Parts: sequence; C-alpha cells; structure tokens
Amino acid sequence: GYLWFTSDHGLIQYNGYEFRTFSTEDGLTDNTVFKIFEDRKKRLWLLTFTGGISVYENGKIHPYKYNDLAKAQIRGSIPLGIYVDSTENVFVTCHQWGEFKIDSTGNVSHEFVFNHENNRHKILIDEHSKKYLLVSICSYDDSERPMTLYYRSSNFSDSVQIPLIKQKKVFATKLSDNRILVGIANQIIEYEKGRVEQLATLSDDAIYLFEDSKKRLWVGTDDGLY
Repeated sequence: GYLWFTSDHGLIQYNGYEFRTFSTEDGLTDNTVFKIFEDRKKRLWLLTFTGGISVYENGKIHPYKYNDLAKAQIRGSIPLGIYVDSTENVFVTCHQWGEFKIDSTGNVSHEFVFNHENNRHKILIDEHSKKYLLVSICSYDDSERPMTLYYRSSNFSDSVQIPLIKQKKVFATKLSDNRILVGIANQIIEYEKGRVEQLATLSDDAIYLFEDSKKRLWVGTDDGLY
C-alpha cells in the first residue's frame, strides 16, 4: 500500500522508497489539498482549498462531476471536511456556516446551518458511519467566549455548552472505546452525551488527533507531536 499526504503543493504518495506528487497537471482542481477520504471502493476523494473536489481512482485523478455545485455551496468559505457514503452522497463541512450534501444525482441539501445570532462560537460534530466525524466551526474572533457544541448522528442529537475558551482551530476523533475527543485551540476536551470535560492544555494549538492500534493518542500541534 501507499502512504498519502496532503500539502500546499499537491497530493503526495509514498511507496516506501520514493515520493510522487500529484498536482493540477495530473488533474487536481487545486494544488492545496485539505482532506483525503477513502470510500468503500478504495477511491480517494480530495477536498481542496478552492472547494473543488477531485477523485483518485485507478492511478488517475479526475474532477468530481458536481464540482460546480460544491463550489457554489462553499461560496468562498473554507472547506473543512468530506465524507462519501455507500450510495455516493457527498457531505462537506465548511467554516462559518455548516454542512451540505450532494447526492448521486446532483441534488443539494443543507444538512446543518449555523444560527449566527448572539455572535456565539459554535462547533458541529456530525458522526457518519458510526466512526467518521465531520467537524465545522463558526467563530467571529479570537476572544474568549462561551461555545456551543452540536453533536449529530443517525439516531441522536445533542448540544452542550463549553465555558469561555479562545477558539482558532477545531478537530475531533472518536476513540475505540467510543469516547469523542475534541481539540479546540490548545485544549483537549472529551465530549459525552450532555457533558464536556477538559482533559489537557497544550503548549500550542492542536491540529490533529489520532488513536493508533495500541490505543495511544497522538496529538499534532504547531509546536510538535505529543
């Protein structure tokens, strides 16, 4: 198999011996790739900075057939996450306004839209396929304000208040024991139905959370790896 990396210079593939970079010359819609998602057919869905979506399949990259619809929904916002289900419904989350879906026939629906009243920071965690989390954030500045966390799954929804916190970035992961950990700025917070608990304060903002096969949690930050 390969290791895949996103970058500002394209999609990077590592085969154990050498690196190969795929760029717009190879079919990418944008060289700045934010997210990778592998679907059940082993295709890689690539979400880029400009909102375009590319698909890596059988060694080649081609644009998503409804890219015009996706870009129209993103409307200059920053795309944050992508998920594709078994029937090729494509879900995308965006900074500031929430989540939309494009189905296999090109119909667009808004799955979640942030209410911008009260200038309150808000987080959306939408759980797909019992494990995969899509995250969105609605924030107005870097000041400390109360935050509302919205959680959704196929059979449950919840909202919980987080005390004053300074928000810049947000990431989330679901652990093997079904706990959900959220990285907000330099804080690691555990979410469980109806409650949140602060677990750790880091020296810098969290940018990635990952649980390995030994159930160790790896936290990437701008200052290094924990």
